Amino acid sequence: MGGHEAYVHAQANALAMQGHRLTVATAIKEVFSPWPKELGHSIQYITHETLHKFLDGQNTYERRSRRNKDCPLLLCDPDIVFTHGGVDPWIIKKLARVLPTIHFVHSPGDYCPSGTKYHPKKGQPCHIRPSAFQCLTQSVVGGCFFDGGGNQMGVRLMSSLLGQFQMKRRLVYPAVQAIVAQSHYVVDELKMIFEKTPHLNSKIFVLSPPLPLATLPYKPQWQESQGSNQLLFVGRLHSTKGVEDLIQALQFLPDGSKLTIVGDGPQRRFLERLAQELCAPQTVRFVGWVEQARLRKLYLTHTLLLLPSRWPEPFGLVGVEAMAHGLPVIAYDVGGISGWLEPSRGGYLVEPGNVQALARVIEQAFQNPDEMDRKSAEGQAYIKAHFCPEAYLKRLEKIIEQAMGNFHFDSRGFRLIGSAEQGSVL
Repeated sequence: MGGHEAYVHAQANALAMQGHRLTVATAIKEVFSPWPKELGHSIQYITHETLHKFLDGQNTYERRSRRNKDCPLLLCDPDIVFTHGGVDPWIIKKLARVLPTIHFVHSPGDYCPSGTKYHPKKGQPCHIRPSAFQCLTQSVVGGCFFDGGGNQMGVRLMSSLLGQFQMKRRLVYPAVQAIVAQSHYVVDELKMIFEKTPHLNSKIFVLSPPLPLATLPYKPQWQESQGSNQLLFVGRLHSTKGVEDLIQALQFLPDGSKLTIVGDGPQRRFLERLAQELCAPQTVRFVGWVEQARLRKLYLTHTLLLLPSRWPEPFGLVGVEAMAHGLPVIAYDVGGISGWLEPSRGGYLVEPGNVQALARVIEQAFQNPDEMDRKSAEGQAYIKAHFCPEAYLKRLEKIIEQAMGNFHFDSRGFRLIGSAEQGSVL
């Protein structure tokens, strides 16, 4: 389950626990299931075909009032729509005409045509305002349009992505009633693309993702294994994730330091060869993707989580999950990470790409167990207060109220989610 799927799953759990009914429109039901048994009756699925049927061939009033046994979406009678991920911009625009709609921004693809906001040739984040000319020019210099294997895309595919981005900017953002960003970094990026339409800035809200209910609270057990310094990385094995820097940093760390790498991706074979060349045997362990239960155990039994992303992470959810388990985090200071990680609590921030500085901070953490204990406790308390489902829902309800207020009501009216009569969410 990727970051955006994990967000949707946690959001749906939190809403269902509050008594709301949810309808999930998805092409891949298995990604979002199974739900806890006590919540299963509150969540139903529909296909994208059903969603199209709801939107086709009916005027606004008929869409809201007609009862059609062949269209389950009409029977669930949603009060509000949440859109996530790569939904067709035309669908979002049509939905926003029918129902109050909130668009959740998860990836750089919402504010960058290449979907990365990163120049791999330069090894630096991109800071330009997206446009067809600027992006095509920068793609030659910085190589920012690359596929999952890290290879440069062709001009035809780049042009297609630029066209999709322009469609989203022109159809989605003006149509929806609210736009939710995960961090202030993402807000700044959205405001950059709204430079010529500044009135859209009033639609943007910051709402950090909720943590799954099962992750709070935990007591850290890593102190018991401090004799061997256990480092942990969790994520996709791609050049943007900076795993190469971690392996190089191991050369400067005390003997006995070990690194567990959870995840898979196009760089795995390269990273395995690099670990064999630079590190002693048994120092680096590649375990691939693991089940959530095993991942929680790894959080609890390691000394530090390392998050050396080179690209500007929109948020960096894996770091927040680690802190919730009492695991201190060392991360490159990129994107939205500094929004939840501060040197005064939870861990350490390092200059991006500086391998020797990364090694120094890791060694400093090893040599100061008391400071690690303090950061662990303070980080865990911060996450519990700001990322629990209750805090998330409180902020979400304010955004829903704003979205409902921005929507043009029809004569039938709507029920407000969070009122005495619980609402329904699509």
